[in-house]
Amino acid sequence: MQGVILTALLVFSLIPDATLTVLSPSGARVVDVVRDEAERSWVDGRALSALTGLAIKPEGLCSQDACVPWPRDGVAQRTREGKDEYDLIALLDHVGAPLVRAEKGDVWSIGEPTLVRAALLEDGRAPEVILRDRKDSTWKLSEQRGKKVLLVTWASW
Repeated sequence: MQGVILTALLVFSLIPDATLTVLSPSGARVVDVVRDEAERSWVDGRALSALTGLAIKPEGLCSQDACVPWPRDGVAQRTREGKDEYDLIALLDHVGAPLVRAEKGDVWSIGEPTLVRAALLEDGRAPEVILRDRKDSTWKLSEQRGKKVLLVTWASW
């Protein structure tokens, strides 16, 4: 996970039981979402881990050895039909994962949790960038370590 900054794009329909499609650098993933009367989005543990990159442990949501304890009020977790479910929005807020939703609420973009971003910043290294030039040669940012490098990016959006 280190060196990879994930941004997940979530798309789902606003019906009580919906399918959530997650598009991220690690690939596309489909998860089930249950919407309740309070418009909260409940997901199972596997989906929560896939969306946040954090493992679910008794001590909380963890990235390697560091953990964010579970919210004390218990409202972000429930058991329904014998399965644990998690309030996606409440837990994203709790772990400091940026969330942007489209006006209609049918498209979400989730960034890395604070715990993951902090680990990348403490390391002091940029994530690995691998580019191909016009001659199809590979250029790696890590090979430039110790040299001054100017990266120029551009996006039309």
